[in-house]
Formats: sequence, structure tokens, C-alpha cells
Amino acid sequence: MAKKRRKVHKAAKFMAADLISQLPDHVIHHILSFLPTIYAVRMSLLSRRWRRMWYSIPTLKFNDNQIKEELFYNFVEQCLKHRLMGIRGNTTSVITRFELDISHCRVESSQVDRWLSFVAQPHLKELHVEMDTFYSRRGIPYYLPQVALNLTSLTILNLGYMELQDLDEQFFPYNLQISSSNLKFLHIEGAWDRIQVEARSLESLVYLGGISCDFNFASCKKLTHLSVDGGYFICDERFQNFISGFPLLESLTLKGYDLVDIRHQYLKVLVLVKLQDSSEVKSQISIDAPNLVSFGYIGDDALLQIVMNSPNLLEANITFNSYENGHSMEWH
Repeated sequence: MAKKRRKVHKAAKFMAADLISQLPDHVIHHILSFLPTIYAVRMSLLSRRWRRMWYSIPTLKFNDNQIKEELFYNFVEQCLKHRLMGIRGNTTSVITRFELDISHCRVESSQVDRWLSFVAQPHLKELHVEMDTFYSRRGIPYYLPQVALNLTSLTILNLGYMELQDLDEQFFPYNLQISSSNLKFLHIEGAWDRIQVEARSLESLVYLGGISCDFNFASCKKLTHLSVDGGYFICDERFQNFISGFPLLESLTLKGYDLVDIRHQYLKVLVLVKLQDSSEVKSQISIDAPNLVSFGYIGDDALLQIVMNSPNLLEANITFNSYENGHSMEWH
């Protein structure tokens, strides 16, 4: 009886694999595109039909947390080698999304350069590259090649904890310059001295730096969402000049600023987060945003007054933190 059950189980598995193998190629590619590449490769064992199917999937995702450190480099190398075979065998096969997440593996910058140069082709739309802070602490900073930042086909760019090799290193050792006419979503993590973005189609920009940074986003006139942790504005006037350059801005999040005057005609969502160790405590914040519908504030309880000209405000969440007593007070 047990032997019969095993036969039935094997037959069921065979039928399932057979059904999967009859799916159209584009459906299989779509399914595999959601998986980390290591799992997509393993899926090739399902059936003969799937054996080389992953060669031509449009997405490659590599994370060194999903494979042993000593095997990571060779795995990526072999995958890209087989991916090249797929491209040669099918000229319509392109890479549209590439993800590389390195948190503990020791990989030489020249090796990563080669990987990025391979995928930095005209059809690439999404690029995600992250080097964990642990990677940087080991004294192996990675200098991202400029060719990966100037692709006109890019629509999404996500960069985490890395450095860019800049020609003007003598004066600005931590400069980031991005130029892409079709870029819509940009997410940057890491400490920079100056960031310059030329992306006329950019709609969303998130910067998580934690230290003062000089920005130049003058060409990003279509920006609707901006979130900044770490920036450099000498005064409210300079900040006002900064956000006035984004006439379509609807959502703004600021962390760690001592600004007292925020004005924007079309702003709908505003969130302010004040750091505990801010050097100066302001007694009043003035907000002039007639179309604002949602406001959030998190800060110390020394802030006495928030003056708002926002007749359309529907929601306000205010949290005063008392660090001495270890508690917070929330108002809604």
C-alpha cells in the first residue's frame, strides 16, 4: 500500500511538472522574474523544458545572504556567462532589472564594475545596488562607475551605502552625479558631500544620508515626492529657494532640520522629524501651504508653537518626545 502511495505521489509530481512545462515562454519568464536568481536557476530542475529557460529572464537578482560567501562570486560569474549565451541565442532577450546586494562578501570593485558594465545596456530600466555599511567598515569602499548612472533607459535607481569615483576628488571626495532623462524614481542611502541629479522626468526622490549634504536638483521640475534625511540649508530662504524649484511637489518629508518657515502652494503632505541632538531649538514653525491635507511632526517637547495656513488640512499627527523621562505624547 505504501509503495502504491509513493507511485501516486510521483505521478502527481510528474503531471504538475508537465503542466508547468507547457506554459508559454513569456509566462514562465514572468514567473521567474519575481524570484532571486539562485531560485530561478534551481527551478531549471523541474523539467527539461525549464533547463535553460532562466537564461533569458529579464530580471537578475543577486544577494550574498542567499548563498555561501565563498560561492557568491563564482555564482554571479557563471550566471552572467550563461545569460550572455541566452542573449546570443535570442536577440530579443534583454535584461530590464538588475539587483545586487552585498552585505558581507569580499568582492573586488573591478569585479562589480564588470558585472555592472555587462547589465548597463540600453534596455535596463531598474538598477538596485547596495553595499551594506558593514562592507564599508571593512575598508573596501566601492566606487560606482559613472556609466551605470547615465543610462537614459533607467526609470528606477536604488543606491545604498557606496561611493562614486569622481574626477574632482580633491575638492569633493564624496560626490554623486546622476544623469538620466527617463529616470522617475531615485532612492539614495549613504553619506555624500554633494548630490547632483539631472533627470527631467524624476517624480520621486528619497535621500537617507544622516549628515549635511549639498543638493542640486534644479532640472527635476516634475518631482512630486521628496524625502530628505540630511541636507544643508544655511537659512529658511535658501530652503525656500530649493523647494520652489519643484512646482509640482505634493509630498515632503524632512528629518533633522531647524527650519521655521515652509511655504509651498501645491504641497499636500508634510512630515517633519526633528533630531534629538539638533543644535538649536526653534520656538515656532510657520507653514504656509493652502492645499495641505496631511501634516506630521515628531520632535522634542521644547517646540512651543506651530502656525499653519492650511485651510484644507484633514489630518495632523504630532508627537512630542521627552527624552529625559523616556516617554512621548501624541496628538491627533
